[in-house]
Amino acid sequence: MQARRPRYLITGDLNLLVRRWAQAHGFASPDRHFFGDLMRGLIAELQRIFGPLGIDVQFISWSEMQQRLTSLIEEHSADRPPIITLDPVYVEGADMMFSTNRLTGFSKHSSTWTDLGKGPRPGSPMIDVQLAEMARHSSLGRSKRVIVVDDGVWTGGTLAALDQLFLVRGIRVDKFLVALQIRQEEESHELRGIEDRIIAHRDGDFAPGEVIDYVCERDFYVGVPYSGRTLGVSVSANGASGPKSAIQIYYPNLPMPGNFGAPYVAPLGDPEHWASIPSPEVKAFSRACLMLSRRLYVEVEKETKRRIGHARPVLVKDLDRPPFLYKKPDWHVIHEIDISLDKLG
Repeated sequence: MQARRPRYLITGDLNLLVRRWAQAHGFASPDRHFFGDLMRGLIAELQRIFGPLGIDVQFISWSEMQQRLTSLIEEHSADRPPIITLDPVYVEGADMMFSTNRLTGFSKHSSTWTDLGKGPRPGSPMIDVQLAEMARHSSLGRSKRVIVVDDGVWTGGTLAALDQLFLVRGIRVDKFLVALQIRQEEESHELRGIEDRIIAHRDGDFAPGEVIDYVCERDFYVGVPYSGRTLGVSVSANGASGPKSAIQIYYPNLPMPGNFGAPYVAPLGDPEHWASIPSPEVKAFSRACLMLSRRLYVEVEKETKRRIGHARPVLVKDLDRPPFLYKKPDWHVIHEIDISLDKLG
């Protein structure tokens, strides 16, 4: 039997997020056919890169991801423990949400990106405040048992950290439900303590070597809600001695004020290390993604003019998550994208 080719997974969410953003900010969103064209453009570019390497590109739609998680929740919550979701896109109707994401720093001197670990999402309460609110939640009851839901697990670091923080507060995570589980050849230390409680959807349980990476569609687009990495700042311990608390260990830093992001495209982010794009392909891939982002905002403006009867440009200040390097709030987003394209050469 011939072994299956490894895959590069893309999970779809761009249409939903742009529609939510447009409605909230007085713009009009393009129709689903337009987003289908964008998706095919992104997939074609990834196939151009990964196909010759023997890697297949697979797109999993938003509706499929939501269906997977919904079916897992229905199957594994018969005794109705509270549901806590880490996912802001695919899960609706959870009892609570734990709002966290990966933070990154940027050095102006060397133009390099630094992994700062995990922290709260911009605009969300501090981690200790979120945990205190969950510990007091009316649905928790005396048993203090919960089910945690997320879109996927790779190293298990986020889930393991949450497990430890809950234990400190007497809360037991019975199960971690995920739409995707990407198993590794060498299991991480964090994963070992929780692996027996992770339950993946049958269509999303991948053996070691089957998946080289999985990325949300939104991460390749400029300024889309939740796009890319969150810019953060290091928080020092102010010289404090003694053992660190669980929060200081797992969530030591904070997001930068302003909800700045770094999409997985150069020069606004690091697609090589964040999305496994081969170094020789970074420039061509980033140019293609910037052009897709440009098409998106051109179409948003076109559809908005058709709806309201006059032109309304999308400015940087209209974005929920402006790229960190876009510092002029009154500039036209399309103009900023053109500058990014020029910087690529």
